[in-house]
Amino acid sequence: MAFAKSQMAVYQALPSAGTVAVSVRDSDKRQAVKIGAQLAEMGFRLLATEGTHAALQAAGVPSALAQKVQAGRPNILDAVMNGEVNLIINTPSRRGSRTAEASIRRCAVLHGIPVITTMAAANAAALGIRAQRQNRLTVRSLQEYHVDVQQAVRARSASPR
Repeated sequence: MAFAKSQMAVYQALPSAGTVAVSVRDSDKRQAVKIGAQLAEMGFRLLATEGTHAALQAAGVPSALAQKVQAGRPNILDAVMNGEVNLIINTPSRRGSRTAEASIRRCAVLHGIPVITTMAAANAAALGIRAQRQNRLTVRSLQEYHVDVQQAVRARSASPR
């Protein structure tokens, strides 16, 4: 839930439904399969580039194939620009601003779509989405937290050791 709240704070709220575009480097594919399975279980549609799609399919996780940017059109950027994508998980394989990964992330930012660039964050996002679905979002003031801390300190100091 904390990750979900942090995304809201930076105006990148995690979606509760829709399509997740997934394109990860080879070393992240095993984790992408686990996270993809969680997202599919929650009802998300997965749209994946060739290598990621193959890994998902081999593990029995349903996904649709999206062409990479350099493979022609329609591609993953077209899906983003057409409003078909609600979340992107894209781990970079190369550095630089001219890579396909950079163009995907740039397009997502322009269209207000949350982008996850590490598998740790992708896992936190999946858990955050699940938590959002199970719990109502609550907001507490710092003063309320302070009262709870004071009560806990008093209880601890009052209990025999």
